[in-house]
Amino acid sequence: MSQTISIDNATLASLDAAASLRNMTREDTLREAVDRLAEYDAWFRAKVEGGERAYREGRFISQEESTQRAQQRRFRLMQKFGQ
Repeated sequence: MSQTISIDNATLASLDAAASLRNMTREDTLREAVDRLAEYDAWFRAKVEGGERAYREGRFISQEESTQRAQQRRFRLMQKFGQ
């Protein structure tokens, strides 16, 4: 199925530059971008649904515990990389 869309000149110039750098046509570059967006959207929705399911099942930690874990991880990384 063929569709027509309107794209402003600045976006079109960016699209053409990206296509040129990848040795692709404008159409192929746009098609790839739309495919990647659709894949990301499906992945993101699955992650959100998984998080909601985990919450309903009581599988979560408090903000305080999350902060404590993040601080511990930061400390370990700083120790490892000497900062």
